[in-house]
Amino acid sequence: GKQWSVTLHASVLHMRGNQAVAQPASFPIPSTSNDSQDAQNGALCWNGECYTYNKMDVMGDGISTECNSDGIGNMVELISTTTSEEQSDTILVTDLVQEAIARSHHSDVGEHGAIAEVMSRIHGEFSFILFVPSASPKIKSTSPSRSGCIYYGRD
Repeated sequence: GKQWSVTLHASVLHMRGNQAVAQPASFPIPSTSNDSQDAQNGALCWNGECYTYNKMDVMGDGISTECNSDGIGNMVELISTTTSEEQSDTILVTDLVQEAIARSHHSDVGEHGAIAEVMSRIHGEFSFILFVPSASPKIKSTSPSRSGCIYYGRD
C-alpha cells in the first residue's frame, strides 16, 4: 500500500507545571503482543487547559457502574497524585490516552471509542491532535488493518 508520513507541530497557549513539555508529546503505545519489537510511539499535540476529569467507571460494554447520572460526584482535579507539585496538563492527558488505548485492547469499545470517551471526560478549554500508529501486523484481528489514525478535537 501507499506509505505516508505525518509532521506535527504545536505551540503551547498555556503551561501548567514546573517544566515545559515538548510538543508534540511522544508516548509508547501499549502493545497487544508480547513482542517488544512491536512497540510504537503515538504523539499528542495539546493546547489548552484541563481543570477536571470525570472518572466515572465505565465497563467494556459502555454501561456506567455509577448511579450518579450527572457525574458531578466523579469529578477529580487533574493534578499529580505522586507529588505535591502540579504536572503539565500534557503529561496528564497523555497518561489518560495511554490508559484508554491499553484498556481498549481488552474491551468491546475498541480504540476509537476508548479515545473518544477519555477525551469527552476532560473539562476545560483545549484542542488536540492525536496520532496513534497502526496496530502490529503480527496481531490477528477480524477488522481490516489500518495505517494509523489521527484524532483531533476541541472542548
